[in-house]
Amino acid sequence: MEGVYLATSPRRTRFCFTFGGFATGGSILSNAARLALALTGEGIAYDRREFYFALYDITRVFGRHNEVLFDSASGPDLQQPVATS
Repeated sequence: MEGVYLATSPRRTRFCFTFGGFATGGSILSNAARLALALTGEGIAYDRREFYFALYDITRVFGRHNEVLFDSASGPDLQQPVATS
């Protein structure tokens, strides 16, 4: 398929928060802020310059799955889970 390619990037740790429902620009931003607050509250260093998001099951009405992700600022070492509630 034209325009589709595979790229290899260095190993990294990403912190992820999942949420359901129909993702909108507002819900993506609010959940990214929620994850950022949780990471900051736990004293975990993360790259604040950008975040990523993924939307899954976009054709489904129920049971949708979305994610927001930040890269770790401390390299590829795995971290402990962070509570976001």
